[in-house]
Amino acid sequence: MFEDHSGEVLLDDELSRLLTFPNVTLNGYATNYAEKWNALKAAKRVSGVKAIADDIEVKFADSLPRNDGDIAGAAANQIGWSTIIP
Repeated sequence: MFEDHSGEVLLDDELSRLLTFPNVTLNGYATNYAEKWNALKAAKRVSGVKAIADDIEVKFADSLPRNDGDIAGAAANQIGWSTIIP
């Protein structure tokens, strides 16, 4: 059964035991896709990890809700201002 220990500090012997498991599940929340990607990238760098289940959910700040139109407009704006995109 899953127990949430996210607020606790892992002792060295506990971490050593966890590192013997080849499967990793990432869960929780990230504030943007870069944060989520960095967590996945860090998990891939852990020695012995064979499989990663990525269950991280991206939750943007409530003060900046964006719909598809907002995202498309921002992308078009970036493309318009980019000097390296022909």
